[in-house]
Amino acid sequence: MDTSILDDSPVARGIRLKKIRGLAGLSAEELAKKIGCSRQTISYWENATYSGLSHKGARKVILALRESGIHCEIAWLLYGIGNSNESATARDPFLQQSWQVNENTRLLSQLTNAPLLQEISLFKQLHENALTLRLDHDIESFFETGNWVGGYLEKVEPKLFGKLCIISLEEKLQIKILQQGKLSDTVQLQCPYHLKQSNSPVIKTEEIHLEKAAQIIRIWK
Repeated sequence: MDTSILDDSPVARGIRLKKIRGLAGLSAEELAKKIGCSRQTISYWENATYSGLSHKGARKVILALRESGIHCEIAWLLYGIGNSNESATARDPFLQQSWQVNENTRLLSQLTNAPLLQEISLFKQLHENALTLRLDHDIESFFETGNWVGGYLEKVEPKLFGKLCIISLEEKLQIKILQQGKLSDTVQLQCPYHLKQSNSPVIKTEEIHLEKAAQIIRIWK
């Protein structure tokens, strides 16, 4: 499957959200009020904090923008394909995206109104070495029990240290915070799970040899 037309990174989603919000003439506070979330949430989405704009969040944004006469396609906001808005493209060449009729766009079109599990399945289809996991505990104050998270499996390098990652440990997918081990070829794992009302410190596990991990870059709520 050709995925060259897709641009669904958290940063790219944030840029498109900020652009379309500006075309609607809305401040971050005004958009937050319209969709019933905090100003901080809009900032998270636009600045690609954690996993950036989610599928659920994109739907809320699109409904809110319609009140301002901006009819944005979810495939454009999430994946960078199609046109964001016909009237907006006439004023701003930045949004003049051509809708390419191929397998990817047909698939995305079919899944525009798809439930959560189909969105996760699409993520795995479009990205090689993708890992996804349903949370059975809260993590910090942002990830909640029942959320799904995802990332791309890659070689363990210093850039992953201090990050929340999905790893395969004892034949199970788990979420750990990676840290440099005492030896150059080992890593230490920290357990990030805790209840929201608990201030208990993370628990370090033993050092292990770990070749690959997937940093969490997506969250589905």
